[in-house]
Amino acid sequence: MLPGRISISRTSSNREDDYISISIVDESSHVQFVDVKMSLLDFANAITGVAFNSCDFELRHPELVGMKREHKSELLPCSKFGDTVEDLQKILDPFEVDGWFGSLYDLTNHHNRSRFGDQVRVGFIRYVPSDEKNVNEDAG
Repeated sequence: MLPGRISISRTSSNREDDYISISIVDESSHVQFVDVKMSLLDFANAITGVAFNSCDFELRHPELVGMKREHKSELLPCSKFGDTVEDLQKILDPFEVDGWFGSLYDLTNHHNRSRFGDQVRVGFIRYVPSDEKNVNEDAG
């Protein structure tokens, strides 16, 4: 089994019925990969032993589950911000190698600019295979 975190909360709204929200995060990749929405009645039935209750769910980035998230920051030479997302991406492209992806937000955040404005600190992340073994594989 893989390590993770679960969050269960009750959401109240004037626009729709109250519901239970369940989120599951993979510890290695830090990816929230499952979001579940259940009615209060279905959730109550589920935790009191009634099986196979209805829910809606969204599965996000299943390919990243079990991967290890790495991060770094780099100072990029940058004398001028781009005007469009495409312009900004052109600044990042030469640095996005070996699976690293730069943050467009960091690139445009004036707090990340160097003292003289000629460099900007940008965060990068990538996902690599994890060295952790699945507990079920070890047991077999």
